[in-house]
Amino acid sequence: ETLCGFDVDDVFAYQTGKQVRIRDRRLGCVYICAVFAVVLYIGVYTLAYNLAYLDFHAPTGTARLKLQQPVVDGCDPDGPNCYDAFPATA
Repeated sequence: ETLCGFDVDDVFAYQTGKQVRIRDRRLGCVYICAVFAVVLYIGVYTLAYNLAYLDFHAPTGTARLKLQQPVVDGCDPDGPNCYDAFPATA
């Protein structure tokens, strides 16, 4: 069969890699130790110890805090017509 003059099998063809099973205990141990070392380095040292996934910045700006007495109707306590609204005590 063809599609626009091209063989359909050639249009949808793809390549795969061969898989080989290595049966050697020494090489298998080296492989597993290397994979474990890479996972340990990335997972523990880079992510947990160095926090490499975070981007740290020094905070900038200022903070302002003003404490004031309770006032009637939320007026400006520095204004001349503003009265205190302290609760009555018994």
